[in-house]
Amino acid sequence: MIANLAIGLLHESLLRGTIPLRMAIGLTVLALTVGRILWRLGHRPPPLPAEVPTWVRGSAHALHMLLYGLMLAMRLSDWAMLALVAIHVAAALRYHYLLRDAVLARIAVRA
Repeated sequence: MIANLAIGLLHESLLRGTIPLRMAIGLTVLALTVGRILWRLGHRPPPLPAEVPTWVRGSAHALHMLLYGLMLAMRLSDWAMLALVAIHVAAALRYHYLLRDAVLARIAVRA
C-alpha cells in the first residue's frame, strides 16, 4: 500500500509505465483486502488475554474495523473518482450533442 501511494505521488518523476504497475498493485491490494475481510467474517480471532480491560477490547475491535474500512476506501476511491469523471464527461457530451447547449463550448480552447 505504501509503495502504491509513493508511485501515485511520484508518477511524474518516475519512469514511464508506472501507472499500469500502480493499477496492478491497487487491484491486488483490493483483492487481498476483500479476501481478508471475507476470511475474517468466517473465522473469529483468538481471544485477548483476560487481563485486557473491556475498553481496550472495544478500542481494538473499533480500530480493526476502521482499518478494514480505510483499506477498502483507499482502493475504491480510485474507482469512484474514475466514475465521477466519466459521469461528468457524459453529461458535458449530452449537453453538447443532445441538448445542443453551449455549455461545452464555454470551456473549449480558443485560438
